[in-house]
Amino acid sequence: MKSSSLIGGASAINILLGAVRTKFMAVLLGPEGVGLIGTYATITTMATTVAGFGIGSGAVRSVAEAAGAGDLERVARTAAALRRTTRVLGAVGAVVLALLSWPISSFTFKSSRHAWPLVILAVTVFTGLVSAGQTSLVQGMRRIGDLSRLNVVGGLLGTLAAVPLLICLGQTAILPLILACSLITMLASWWYARKLSLETLRLTWRETWAETRGMLQMGVAFLVTGILAALVAYVIRALVVRDLGMEAAGHYQAAFSLAGVYAGFVLQAMGADFFPRLTAMAHDNLQCNRLVNEQSEVSLLLVGPGVLFTLAFAPVVIHVFYAASFQPAVELLRWFAIGLLLRVISWPLGFILVAKGLACLFMWTELVSNMVYVALLFVGVHYVGLVGTALGFIGYYAFYLAMIATIAWRISGFRWSESNLRYGVSVIGVALGLLGLSFAIKETVVAVIGSGGALAFGFFSLRRLSVTLRGTRFEPYLARVAPSWLYSSSTM
Repeated sequence: MKSSSLIGGASAINILLGAVRTKFMAVLLGPEGVGLIGTYATITTMATTVAGFGIGSGAVRSVAEAAGAGDLERVARTAAALRRTTRVLGAVGAVVLALLSWPISSFTFKSSRHAWPLVILAVTVFTGLVSAGQTSLVQGMRRIGDLSRLNVVGGLLGTLAAVPLLICLGQTAILPLILACSLITMLASWWYARKLSLETLRLTWRETWAETRGMLQMGVAFLVTGILAALVAYVIRALVVRDLGMEAAGHYQAAFSLAGVYAGFVLQAMGADFFPRLTAMAHDNLQCNRLVNEQSEVSLLLVGPGVLFTLAFAPVVIHVFYAASFQPAVELLRWFAIGLLLRVISWPLGFILVAKGLACLFMWTELVSNMVYVALLFVGVHYVGLVGTALGFIGYYAFYLAMIATIAWRISGFRWSESNLRYGVSVIGVALGLLGLSFAIKETVVAVIGSGGALAFGFFSLRRLSVTLRGTRFEPYLARVAPSWLYSSSTM
């Protein structure tokens, strides 16, 4: 709850800041401009992921283990090696992207006119890797407060830079906007990483490689999954741009981004604090499974009501955050919301494999599930059109959930608690019901029915969370703002 509240609070602030940026982009750039920004970002993200070799995620595990054992010298050595390695990998990745910009532009846009913009944006590969390395240090040390402040500062400064650029430059602001946000993120991560007060060590290249090799061994698993995720994101946008046009890419970008906004803070909290804690107790299956069930419960309680509100008020959400020209994104948003429920349920289970160091098994699960995802995307886009991307997303996480639940049961004996099963099935059932109603009745009626369901689940979630907080240092604050009957019963 503590990590979710800190990371969630930071995410909520970033949601508001992102809404401001998004609104300006939607009004001043339109669907095509939003689609172009999303496509550029996907390409640079994929390049950053490939160039990083998963070292950032591997570093989190290494730093968390060393910090948990109180070995600050090992943490300092890891930090020194990580900083040097990310700079080298970032520089190499930027050069490679610049060299490949012409074929990438031709394949993605059916034209080479975007090659020079990609050459310029190659700089973000360097800044992105440096940022990832510095953020990994903060996360590995479990400085959750600093991690949340880092995200807020980066989002705030990025918004302050983006809005004037959009107003003054219009369509020509796309490249400066992406570059400015990337540089600001790097500076913010540097500021908070330096607050760790680690000993400054000077390592030889041999010593650097010795430290880096350990991070890369575990990082390879994250590399494969990161490459797959980035590659799938690129394939989706390439398919949409090539087959349906840049305007459709803008509608996809709007729906996918909004669908992930509410669930994003829970998923960030999982990576920020849940993963390091799970790593520390991965050898104890009983404690490991208990922690996964706790994380799953909190995630569902926090995300469930928000997803139902999104389904109920999808047209309003699209209009407020974007513009009337994004109306085709409404149906997409609703389908994506269903898929995100499955995503939130399945994610904690995947961390079991990583925490136990089962890198090879983790890679295979990601490889198989993403192959299924790509196949579903090709079929969906070809036969259904833009909605096929969302249907593929749902199919992907349904398959992944079934697979990862079976694997988790085999390696640690994991089973969901009865309360998690009841709540999960109930939320998914109501969400599917709202989705079906949206095709049959007026939007105003859907909004009324959906808001009633969302309020009911929200009340249950609040009460359950309130009971959970009894006996903790949060209870005095809860008693001041909530009626006693809300958390007076220990049975739910």
